[in-house]
Amino acid sequence: MMKIALSLVAVGLAANAFASSVPSGTAAAAPSALTVGSGGTLVASTSGSMSSGTFTANYIENVYSDPTNEFCAGCLDWIIRISDTGGDAIEAVKASNFGGALVDIGVNTNGAPGGSPSAGTVHPYTIDLSSSGNVVTWDMTGPNGSNEIYSGQTSVLLEIETNVKTYVPGFLNADDDLPAGVSAFGVGSVPEPMSLGLIGGGLAALGVVGLRRRSRAGR
Repeated sequence: MMKIALSLVAVGLAANAFASSVPSGTAAAAPSALTVGSGGTLVASTSGSMSSGTFTANYIENVYSDPTNEFCAGCLDWIIRISDTGGDAIEAVKASNFGGALVDIGVNTNGAPGGSPSAGTVHPYTIDLSSSGNVVTWDMTGPNGSNEIYSGQTSVLLEIETNVKTYVPGFLNADDDLPAGVSAFGVGSVPEPMSLGLIGGGLAALGVVGLRRRSRAGR
């Protein structure tokens, strides 16, 4: 019994080790290559247009329950696509209300389940996560503006993987010098992290049980 319990603890630690969350305060990091499993289920979607006064854009934001999510089966993935429909080039895309969650940030490499939305061609240059962990940013500038989304262009599918299974209202922004923002989705209740103290306590309890059994066997 003790060996089985220890094995389960080891499996849990190994699963967490494979997840690659972006630390709060990260700046100018390379985007991760992410996916949504083919069995992913669409749980929320919003789309429409936005304007900053200096550019106009169309947006789509989908939220999927993903059986292959890197943090847990059924945890939520965000897929975002931005199209510049006129005016200035878009220099950044931002999604907010992700504070407290573990997130991995990057670009989708296998397409969204069901084929919608389809990917454009403009890749982000780097990704950021605010010091509070609340705001996820894809920097679309690059050297000499090479990664900006110009009029008539569309971004690749931008993706966030999280360790949550519920969503609440959030915000989506596209920026040049002025932001254009719309209501979208953010993370819901965040699971309590499994601390080393809890793991240690569990191992200690298993040790006590094992000692008691040996003691009884020796009587």
